[in-house]
Amino acid sequence: MRYLACLGIGLFVGLLCALMAIGLMRPRDTYPRATMNVMKHTLGTARTAATGGCAGNETRLRLLGLLAGDLEPAFRSGADDDRIFARYAQSLRARIAEAAAAEACPVQAAALTAVENACEDCHRDYR
Repeated sequence: MRYLACLGIGLFVGLLCALMAIGLMRPRDTYPRATMNVMKHTLGTARTAATGGCAGNETRLRLLGLLAGDLEPAFRSGADDDRIFARYAQSLRARIAEAAAAEACPVQAAALTAVENACEDCHRDYR
């Protein structure tokens, strides 16, 4: 009887460990992390291009705008919508639109700094 109880306890503990291992190996939050990585890379290349003639920044800023449009669905944390996060996302979209509307490279570089500041404002509260 003692061996049967030890076997049952061993099977139960083994099952719990297997379930925890499966949970740890499951990929989590890949879409939000990928969105942030692409936005970071695109913003970096746009800032570099803004210091050297703004070549190709229209495409980069359009991509940033498209990615910023998907922030709320990518970071939805449940059934309720986060109004503060939505305000940060709207601010980011407005800064990206200002950068896209900038004609001269120095103005665009300053606008891209504002975009980076809008990113940092959100990261300060949500990272």
